[in-house]
Amino acid sequence: MEADLAAGRMTPEWRRALASAAARTRLLFDEGRAVCDGVDGRLGVELRATWLGGVRILDRLEASRFDVIARRPTLGVLDALWIAPRVVAWRPTLDRS
Repeated sequence: MEADLAAGRMTPEWRRALASAAARTRLLFDEGRAVCDGVDGRLGVELRATWLGGVRILDRLEASRFDVIARRPTLGVLDALWIAPRVVAWRPTLDRS
């Protein structure tokens, strides 16, 4: 399996492994969103932007069907233009406990 990755071959096993890791990461992001909600000022802005950027990467991973060999997901200037208004419009999630 590692030889496939080293050779640049995206196998169904690697896709499943990356899909599983991305799903777990998304759950952790969802659980951690409250941290972004609970911090004000510059740190709050930075945490929200980081959270939104991470979610954007996860979305791209899913859209590529987890093929990081054909196209590694990255963020660029256009993503900053997508993230910035969402940081400004950020609203805390409702407490679901």
